[in-house]
Amino acid sequence: QATPLAATHVIGLLRYCGFGARGDPLADPLPGDPPQSGWIAAIDEALDRDVKMDKVFRDHSQRSWFFARALAAAKGDALDNETLYAACLLHDAGLFHEDRTTCFALVGADLVRRTAAAAGVNPDQAKAAAVAVATHIDVRPRTQLAKYLRDGSLLDVIGTFAWDIDPAAIAE
Repeated sequence: QATPLAATHVIGLLRYCGFGARGDPLADPLPGDPPQSGWIAAIDEALDRDVKMDKVFRDHSQRSWFFARALAAAKGDALDNETLYAACLLHDAGLFHEDRTTCFALVGADLVRRTAAAAGVNPDQAKAAAVAVATHIDVRPRTQLAKYLRDGSLLDVIGTFAWDIDPAAIAE
C-alpha cells in the first residue's frame, strides 16, 4: 500500500533533520553538476583568499543551490543555473567578513559584483545575483532568484519547504 503524501513528506523531513543518515547533497535527481565557469572560479578563489569560509558554510551553500533548484523544478520555474549557483555560494560570505558594521547580505552582494566584474560576467546576470544575495533575508524577496535562494537556504537549515519537493531529494 502506498504511503500517504503527507506521511512521505514528514518521513523525508525527519530524515533530513537527522533521523537517518544524510546522503550526498549533490547526488541529486536533477540533471547537471554545479556549473563551472570563470565566474565560479573567481568566486572559489575569493572564498579561499578573502572570505576563508569554512566547510560547514560551503556545504550549506551547495545544498542551498541543490534545494533551490529542486524547489524551482517542483514549481515549474526556470532559473539560470550559473547565476543561482553564484548567489548560493556567496549568500553567507558576508558572515566571514571583518566588517561587522554592514549587513552580511550586503557584503555578500558586493562580493558578487566584484567577482562578476573580475570574470567579465554579463552585467544583468551579475545584478540579478547581487540583488538575490542582498535581499534573500527579506520577508518578501524582491526577485524569483532571491526567493529560491532564501527557500533553498531555509530548507537546508530548518527544513522549511521540504514538503514541496520529492522526498527522495532529501532522503539518503
